[in-house]
Amino acid sequence: MNAQELQAFRQQKDQEFKNSYQSPLTPEQQAAFDGLIYYEHMPALDLVVTLEPFEFQDEVELQTTSGDVKDFTRLGRFAF
Repeated sequence: MNAQELQAFRQQKDQEFKNSYQSPLTPEQQAAFDGLIYYEHMPALDLVVTLEPFEFQDEVELQTTSGDVKDFTRLGRFAF
């Protein structure tokens, strides 16, 4: 992802936080939201990774910050 793509991704995320019904913000927080504070893009820290799939892709349950439990699939591990 280059700097322009990263900027567009961040702008889209900020718009979703401010306007989406799925936003983690309350309506009051959405009304006052001006965007997240991001670190400057540093290309030297970009990673190129490969997903090494697990032979068996187990289902796991994880608790979310809201206290709900969601099902996830462990697909593999990243190699870099």
